[in-house]
Amino acid sequence: MTRLERMKSYLPPHFAESREIQAILEVGNDLFEETSKVLDDVLNQFFVETATWGIPKWEDELDIMPTEVDLETRRNQIISKLTSQTPTNYRAIEREINRFLRSPSSKVRLIKGRYAMEIIIPLDQITEWLPVKLTNAIEEMKPAHLAALFVGMADGINAIITTKEYTFPVPYPITGTFHTSSINGIASKVSAVAESSAYANPVPYPITGTFYCSEGGS
Repeated sequence: MTRLERMKSYLPPHFAESREIQAILEVGNDLFEETSKVLDDVLNQFFVETATWGIPKWEDELDIMPTEVDLETRRNQIISKLTSQTPTNYRAIEREINRFLRSPSSKVRLIKGRYAMEIIIPLDQITEWLPVKLTNAIEEMKPAHLAALFVGMADGINAIITTKEYTFPVPYPITGTFHTSSINGIASKVSAVAESSAYANPVPYPITGTFYCSEGGS
């Protein structure tokens, strides 16, 4: 269903059949289409790969003096500048995070193609998960175009499984085999009785439970 058809469906039938109303809806539909295109175009400027008229904004932010007119070449220069800056930023962010840890063990890595950085923090090295002072410091230090994705790392978790035992007698029937002699003829009303005996042995059955770890880390 197109937007125009959807707009008509909101109206009573006698309004939707009116030529005046149809003309108003068609004009409104055209305005919606133009607005959607403008919004998509603005959104594209937030990403280097799709930016067009927003390229000069990126160049101003990164202090790049364009030497080429070709748009693709200018995009590559911006991406190169962003990439060259990230290692220094990563090390600075790691040093800031390590101030909140018992030992310097945080890791910051770029997630390719996602405009995001992954911040790995060992759970056993931090007393409080993501304190406000830490997140505020990272927001101030990280590049504005990158999102910060925090990952809690759990290392060396030991699981102890305990078991219990109980025993009870289980009867096992003991049966044998029997054979009839090979005599020609027809048997009528023949019955066979097989004697059986039983003995009981204690059989241990271990009882185990289940355990779970929290879902807050990896």
